[in-house]
Amino acid sequence: MREADRLRCESAEPLRRYLSRPNPKSCLVFSDAGFDRRRLFYKTLRAGAGRVDCSPLDESRIPLWVRERLRERGFGISADLAEAIASGAAGQGLGRLDAELQKLMGAIGAPRPIQAADLELLADVPRVADAFRLAACVARGERGEATAALRALLRSGEDPVRLLGGLSWYFRNALKARVAGARRLPAREMTLLYGLDPGRVERFQGEIGRTAVRVLREALRECLRADRELKGMGPKDPAHALEGLIHRVGLGRRRTA
Repeated sequence: MREADRLRCESAEPLRRYLSRPNPKSCLVFSDAGFDRRRLFYKTLRAGAGRVDCSPLDESRIPLWVRERLRERGFGISADLAEAIASGAAGQGLGRLDAELQKLMGAIGAPRPIQAADLELLADVPRVADAFRLAACVARGERGEATAALRALLRSGEDPVRLLGGLSWYFRNALKARVAGARRLPAREMTLLYGLDPGRVERFQGEIGRTAVRVLREALRECLRADRELKGMGPKDPAHALEGLIHRVGLGRRRTA
Protein backbone atom coordinates (compact mmCIF):
# COMPACT_ATOMS: atom_id res chain seq x y z
CA MET A 1 0.00 0.00 0.00
CA ARG A 2 1.56 3.25 -1.16
CA GLU A 3 1.26 6.58 0.67
CA ALA A 4 0.74 4.70 3.94
CA ASP A 5 1.22 7.90 5.95
CA ARG A 6 -2.24 9.06 4.83
CA LEU A 7 -3.91 6.22 6.76
CA ARG A 8 -5.46 7.12 10.11
CA CYS A 9 -5.44 4.90 13.19
CA GLU A 10 -7.73 5.98 16.06
CA SER A 11 -6.88 2.92 18.17
CA ALA A 12 -3.87 0.66 17.93
CA GLU A 13 -5.49 -2.33 19.62
CA PRO A 14 -7.19 -3.94 16.54
CA LEU A 15 -3.97 -3.65 14.53
CA ARG A 16 -1.92 -4.98 17.43
CA ARG A 17 -4.23 -8.02 17.78
CA TYR A 18 -3.97 -8.76 14.07
CA LEU A 19 -0.19 -8.48 14.05
CA SER A 20 0.00 -10.98 16.91
CA ARG A 21 -1.80 -13.59 14.75
CA PRO A 22 -1.70 -12.47 11.07
CA ASN A 23 -3.29 -14.41 8.22
CA PRO A 24 -0.54 -16.85 7.14
CA LYS A 25 -1.72 -16.69 3.51
CA SER A 26 -1.55 -12.92 3.13
CA CYS A 27 1.23 -10.37 2.80
CA LEU A 28 0.51 -6.68 3.26
CA VAL A 29 3.23 -4.15 2.47
CA PHE A 30 3.04 -0.51 3.57
CA SER A 31 5.28 1.82 1.59
CA ASP A 32 5.90 5.50 2.17
CA ALA A 33 9.27 7.22 2.25
CA GLY A 34 7.71 10.04 4.28
CA PHE A 35 6.06 7.82 6.92
CA ASP A 36 5.78 9.87 10.12
CA ARG A 37 7.56 7.74 12.71
CA ARG A 38 6.00 9.67 15.58
CA ARG A 39 2.48 8.50 14.79
CA LEU A 40 0.71 5.65 16.61
CA PHE A 41 0.11 3.77 13.37
CA TYR A 42 3.79 3.62 12.51
CA LYS A 43 4.86 2.71 16.05
CA THR A 44 2.35 -0.15 16.17
CA LEU A 45 3.50 -1.50 12.81
CA ARG A 46 7.13 -1.17 13.80
CA ALA A 47 6.54 -3.16 17.00
CA GLY A 48 4.73 -6.07 15.35
CA ALA A 49 5.81 -6.21 11.70
CA GLY A 50 9.04 -6.55 9.81
CA ARG A 51 10.73 -3.50 8.33
CA VAL A 52 12.71 -3.68 5.10
CA ASP A 53 15.01 -0.81 4.17
CA CYS A 54 14.58 -0.23 0.42
CA SER A 55 16.88 2.77 0.13
CA PRO A 56 19.58 2.50 -2.58
CA LEU A 57 22.62 0.44 -1.65
CA ASP A 58 25.77 2.32 -0.82
CA GLU A 59 28.17 1.96 -3.75
CA SER A 60 30.70 0.13 -1.58
CA ARG A 61 28.14 -2.61 -0.80
CA ILE A 62 27.16 -3.41 -4.38
CA PRO A 63 30.06 -5.84 -5.04
CA LEU A 64 28.95 -7.89 -2.02
CA TRP A 65 25.38 -7.84 -3.34
CA VAL A 66 26.66 -9.13 -6.70
CA ARG A 67 28.53 -11.99 -5.01
CA GLU A 68 25.53 -12.98 -2.90
CA ARG A 69 23.17 -12.82 -5.88
CA LEU A 70 25.38 -15.15 -7.91
CA ARG A 71 26.06 -17.51 -5.01
CA GLU A 72 22.32 -17.99 -4.50
CA ARG A 73 22.39 -19.82 -7.84
CA GLY A 74 25.62 -21.69 -7.17
CA PHE A 75 27.99 -19.43 -9.14
CA GLY A 76 31.26 -18.50 -7.46
CA ILE A 77 32.96 -15.19 -8.14
CA SER A 78 36.03 -13.52 -6.68
CA ALA A 79 35.77 -10.20 -4.87
CA ASP A 80 37.72 -8.34 -7.54
CA LEU A 81 35.52 -9.56 -10.42
CA ALA A 82 32.40 -8.68 -8.43
CA GLU A 83 33.88 -5.21 -7.99
CA ALA A 84 34.49 -4.97 -11.75
CA ILE A 85 30.83 -5.81 -12.43
CA ALA A 86 29.63 -3.26 -9.88
CA SER A 87 31.94 -0.60 -11.31
CA GLY A 88 30.76 -1.21 -14.86
CA ALA A 89 27.09 -1.02 -13.88
CA ALA A 90 27.46 2.00 -11.56
CA GLY A 91 24.39 4.21 -11.60
CA GLN A 92 22.22 1.74 -13.51
CA GLY A 93 20.20 0.56 -10.49
CA LEU A 94 19.88 -2.91 -8.97
CA GLY A 95 17.06 -3.88 -11.33
CA ARG A 96 19.26 -3.42 -14.40
CA LEU A 97 22.22 -5.04 -12.67
CA ASP A 98 20.13 -8.04 -11.65
CA ALA A 99 18.91 -8.44 -15.24
CA GLU A 100 22.53 -8.47 -16.44
CA LEU A 101 23.47 -11.08 -13.84
CA GLN A 102 20.53 -13.26 -14.91
CA LYS A 103 21.74 -12.98 -18.51
CA LEU A 104 25.27 -13.90 -17.45
CA MET A 105 24.13 -16.99 -15.54
CA GLY A 106 21.84 -18.06 -18.36
CA ALA A 107 24.65 -17.79 -20.91
CA ILE A 108 27.08 -19.78 -18.77
CA GLY A 109 24.59 -22.53 -17.99
CA ALA A 110 25.65 -24.94 -15.26
CA PRO A 111 26.92 -23.21 -12.10
CA ARG A 112 30.70 -22.81 -11.88
CA PRO A 113 33.23 -20.15 -10.81
CA ILE A 114 32.94 -17.07 -13.03
CA GLN A 115 36.07 -16.08 -14.94
CA ALA A 116 37.20 -12.66 -16.20
CA ALA A 117 36.41 -13.64 -19.81
CA ASP A 118 32.78 -14.34 -18.83
CA LEU A 119 32.25 -10.67 -18.01
CA GLU A 120 32.38 -9.84 -21.73
CA LEU A 121 28.79 -11.14 -21.84
CA LEU A 122 27.68 -8.12 -19.79
CA ALA A 123 26.60 -5.02 -21.68
CA ASP A 124 27.80 -2.54 -19.06
CA VAL A 125 31.21 -4.04 -18.33
CA PRO A 126 34.13 -3.24 -20.62
CA ARG A 127 35.96 -5.94 -22.59
CA VAL A 128 37.64 -7.17 -19.45
CA ALA A 129 40.45 -9.26 -20.88
CA ASP A 130 41.49 -6.50 -23.31
CA ALA A 131 41.17 -3.79 -20.66
CA PHE A 132 43.32 -5.80 -18.26
CA ARG A 133 46.02 -6.41 -20.87
CA LEU A 134 46.05 -2.69 -21.63
CA ALA A 135 46.35 -1.82 -17.93
CA ALA A 136 49.21 -4.27 -17.44
CA CYS A 137 51.09 -2.68 -20.36
CA VAL A 138 50.55 0.76 -18.83
CA ALA A 139 51.79 -0.43 -15.43
CA ARG A 140 54.92 -1.94 -16.99
CA GLY A 141 55.65 1.32 -18.81
CA GLU A 142 55.15 -0.16 -22.30
CA ARG A 143 53.78 3.04 -23.77
CA GLY A 144 53.94 2.03 -27.44
CA GLU A 145 52.09 -1.24 -26.95
CA ALA A 146 49.56 0.37 -24.61
CA THR A 147 48.82 3.24 -27.02
CA ALA A 148 48.31 0.83 -29.93
CA ALA A 149 46.00 -1.35 -27.85
CA LEU A 150 44.03 1.69 -26.66
CA ARG A 151 43.50 3.00 -30.18
CA ALA A 152 42.32 -0.42 -31.35
CA LEU A 153 39.79 -0.61 -28.52
CA LEU A 154 38.45 2.88 -29.23
CA ARG A 155 38.16 2.13 -32.97
CA SER A 156 36.18 -1.01 -32.15
CA GLY A 157 33.62 1.12 -30.31
CA GLU A 158 34.66 0.51 -26.72
CA ASP A 159 33.13 3.15 -24.42
CA PRO A 160 35.99 5.34 -23.09
CA VAL A 161 34.44 5.89 -19.65
CA ARG A 162 33.83 2.18 -19.09
CA LEU A 163 37.29 1.39 -20.42
CA LEU A 164 38.72 3.86 -17.93
CA GLY A 165 36.73 2.09 -15.23
CA GLY A 166 38.44 -1.17 -16.19
CA LEU A 167 41.87 0.47 -16.01
CA SER A 168 41.11 1.98 -12.62
CA TRP A 169 39.85 -1.37 -11.33
CA TYR A 170 43.03 -3.12 -12.49
CA PHE A 171 45.41 -0.54 -11.00
CA ARG A 172 43.53 -0.58 -7.69
CA ASN A 173 43.70 -4.37 -7.41
CA ALA A 174 47.30 -4.51 -8.64
CA LEU A 175 48.18 -2.05 -5.86
CA LYS A 176 46.42 -4.24 -3.29
CA ALA A 177 48.26 -7.27 -4.65
CA ARG A 178 51.63 -5.51 -4.42
CA VAL A 179 50.98 -4.48 -0.80
CA ALA A 180 49.53 -7.87 0.17
CA GLY A 181 52.47 -9.71 -1.38
CA ALA A 182 54.97 -7.57 0.48
CA ARG A 183 53.29 -8.31 3.81
CA ARG A 184 53.46 -12.12 3.29
CA LEU A 185 50.19 -12.74 5.13
CA PRO A 186 48.48 -16.12 5.61
CA ALA A 187 46.03 -16.89 2.80
CA ARG A 188 42.88 -16.39 4.89
CA GLU A 189 44.04 -13.07 6.34
CA MET A 190 45.13 -11.87 2.90
CA THR A 191 41.69 -12.61 1.48
CA LEU A 192 39.90 -10.91 4.37
CA LEU A 193 42.02 -7.76 4.23
CA TYR A 194 42.45 -7.32 0.48
CA GLY A 195 39.78 -9.48 -1.19
CA LEU A 196 42.53 -11.33 -3.09
CA ASP A 197 43.63 -14.93 -2.71
CA PRO A 198 47.36 -15.81 -2.98
CA GLY A 199 46.95 -17.09 -6.54
CA ARG A 200 45.49 -13.82 -7.72
CA VAL A 201 48.21 -11.86 -5.90
CA GLU A 202 50.84 -13.90 -7.75
CA ARG A 203 49.06 -13.32 -11.05
CA PHE A 204 49.03 -9.57 -10.61
CA GLN A 205 52.66 -9.52 -9.54
CA GLY A 206 53.60 -11.55 -12.60
CA GLU A 207 51.72 -9.18 -14.90
CA ILE A 208 53.02 -5.87 -13.51
CA GLY A 209 56.62 -7.00 -13.03
CA ARG A 210 58.68 -4.68 -10.83
CA THR A 211 56.19 -1.83 -10.92
CA ALA A 212 56.49 0.11 -7.66
CA VAL A 213 53.66 0.98 -5.32
CA ARG A 214 54.27 4.67 -6.05
CA VAL A 215 53.69 4.12 -9.77
CA LEU A 216 50.40 2.29 -9.16
CA ARG A 217 49.20 5.08 -6.89
CA GLU A 218 50.15 7.60 -9.55
CA ALA A 219 48.23 5.52 -12.13
CA LEU A 220 45.10 5.78 -9.98
CA ARG A 221 45.54 9.55 -9.70
CA GLU A 222 45.87 9.71 -13.48
CA CYS A 223 42.64 7.72 -13.81
CA LEU A 224 40.88 10.38 -11.74
CA ARG A 225 42.38 13.11 -13.91
CA ALA A 226 41.25 11.32 -17.09
CA ASP A 227 37.77 10.78 -15.63
CA ARG A 228 37.40 14.52 -15.00
CA GLU A 229 38.54 15.28 -18.53
CA LEU A 230 36.15 12.78 -20.10
CA LYS A 231 33.23 14.12 -18.08
CA GLY A 232 33.61 17.73 -19.10
CA MET A 233 36.42 19.28 -17.05
CA GLY A 234 38.88 19.30 -19.95
CA PRO A 235 39.00 18.94 -23.75
CA LYS A 236 36.73 15.86 -23.50
CA ASP A 237 38.73 14.03 -26.16
CA PRO A 238 38.78 10.30 -25.21
CA ALA A 239 42.00 9.50 -27.06
CA HIS A 240 43.74 12.58 -25.64
CA ALA A 241 42.65 11.82 -22.07
CA LEU A 242 43.57 8.13 -22.12
CA GLU A 243 46.80 8.49 -24.10
CA GLY A 244 47.85 11.22 -21.67
CA LEU A 245 47.30 8.76 -18.84
CA ILE A 246 49.51 6.18 -20.58
CA HIS A 247 52.25 8.72 -21.25
CA ARG A 248 52.36 10.19 -17.75
CA VAL A 249 52.31 6.81 -15.98
CA GLY A 250 55.12 5.63 -18.25
CA LEU A 251 57.23 8.69 -17.48
CA GLY A 252 56.57 8.20 -13.76
CA ARG A 253 57.81 4.62 -13.99
CA ARG A 254 61.01 5.74 -15.75
CA ARG A 255 61.71 8.23 -12.96
CA THR A 256 61.25 5.44 -10.40
CA ALA A 257 63.49 2.96 -12.20
